[in-house]
Amino acid sequence: MLRTLIIDDSPRSRSTLRRLLSAHAKIEIVGEAGNVADARDRLLTRIEYDLVLLDVQLIGGSGFDLVPHIASTAQIIFVTAFEEHAVLAFEVNALDYILKPVTPERLAAALQRIEARPAAPIDRPPPVATDALFVPTINGSRFIALPDVTVITAEQNYTRIDLADGSRHLAQRTMKEWEELLPPDTFARIHRQFIINLRRVTGVTHDIIGRPQVYLSGYPTPLRPSRRQWADVRDLIPHV
Repeated sequence: MLRTLIIDDSPRSRSTLRRLLSAHAKIEIVGEAGNVADARDRLLTRIEYDLVLLDVQLIGGSGFDLVPHIASTAQIIFVTAFEEHAVLAFEVNALDYILKPVTPERLAAALQRIEARPAAPIDRPPPVATDALFVPTINGSRFIALPDVTVITAEQNYTRIDLADGSRHLAQRTMKEWEELLPPDTFARIHRQFIINLRRVTGVTHDIIGRPQVYLSGYPTPLRPSRRQWADVRDLIPHV
């Protein structure tokens, strides 16, 4: 049996996939999720699964945010209405990329590809400093290049992303989610309110009682880290 998770924020789409999958005797649906938070919980529980049917745009984030949490032995088939993300899907070693509306023939062809791929751990590298991430913002989802990010700031139930060109975007993502997603060799949390791009640090000064202030390229004011978090971060900045 091919144990399958369906992750899609549209109940109608999930229903369609269930109906189409019912025609395949070897498919067993072991779970569903309609948003990023629920999907992450299912992916990280002890549910055994071999295949994830994954939408790109989800409530609370993107299907690409979930890729690092998917078991390395499971296959991913993206099922989405957005054709422009296909290249990125294959860069994370997705098995296939199906555009909605899904036809029985197209789904069957994708499932047949599973038999042709060896059952071995799949290399899905985590995000690196040069990547672009798919970010849900209050003005619509968009890709943001990590090298352009200067500071991420907690803003109540949102986070604000300050880019090198001076623009700002309010993201529907928590600081904890950013910490789990961003490459730790490039981004660090220096305060409960701030995550900084270590590669954009231009200098550090200390006030009269020795408290540090961090200056970043493209950001107008210095940031003051907390004492506890600064102890963990300072050695990651080469020129400090």
